Amino acid sequence: MKILKLFVVSIFIVVFFVAFILYFQEKEQKIKISEIPKKIVKVVNEKVPGGKITEAEKEMDKGKVVYDIDVVKGNKRYEVEVYEDGTIKEFKALGEEEEEEMEGEIEYNFDKEKPHTIPSGWKNEFTGRGKLGKWEILEDETAPSKPNVLAQTSMENFGYHFNLAILENSSYKDLELSVKFKGVKGNEDRGGGPVWRYIDRNNYYIARANPLENNFRVYKVVNGNRRQMDSKSLKVTSNEWHTIKIRMVGDKIECYYDGVKYLEVKDSTFKKAGKIGLWTKADAYTYFDDLEVEEIK
Repeated sequence: MKILKLFVVSIFIVVFFVAFILYFQEKEQKIKISEIPKKIVKVVNEKVPGGKITEAEKEMDKGKVVYDIDVVKGNKRYEVEVYEDGTIKEFKALGEEEEEEMEGEIEYNFDKEKPHTIPSGWKNEFTGRGKLGKWEILEDETAPSKPNVLAQTSMENFGYHFNLAILENSSYKDLELSVKFKGVKGNEDRGGGPVWRYIDRNNYYIARANPLENNFRVYKVVNGNRRQMDSKSLKVTSNEWHTIKIRMVGDKIECYYDGVKYLEVKDSTFKKAGKIGLWTKADAYTYFDDLEVEEIK
């Protein structure tokens, strides 16, 4: 009798355990955009040409893996559900939405943008003297994600002049921000880097690498005045792709160049969320690609 009871209890435990596993397999699991398989990204891009993936979830449906992808194109939102083999399960147009601030995780590779224009949602600005630079989409066969890059191509400004490309509806406080750049040319200056906690064209943080000076620096621009906070001398090559990554939580700023942390400072000048963007100085002719930002909560 005891053996029978033990057998029944064992069966009950096994059934409960299997049901428990199946329950959690069926639940949606949020994943990073970078974790979406290339096959799925291709299907989504073909379904919504020119759209930008904003969120992704992975779930099980009757034993099959399904990717639930949210896409924004202009002011319209779409949901694309795709099986692991690339078959579309469901496609829904979710209608129009207001111009909301961008938060969470964003990736830009600029490959769906129109050549020789600044991408939709980006604004051309500058700090200092002179006139607006020129930000435009160009093709580059060396781009980390082919074919396009976002380039600052004006070489007409000199001296105290900072070119800015700002992602208008972005809003981040604590974040991890990275971008790949290639310093193509420039006699007075070369290279560039990312901007964050941008309040306006005269107030923001910026980290940049300069092939002419062979250094990596982090600054804050306050009321139009640039103030250096930390610097590291290192080899920065022209016409080669490099990566700058920023991590800021609270007042702590960490700056990485090609995967190595070189700079670390604390500063509380800009305490609130701000926009993100890209920066070059004077006549720096610079390419950018694979901009990624993730909110840290």
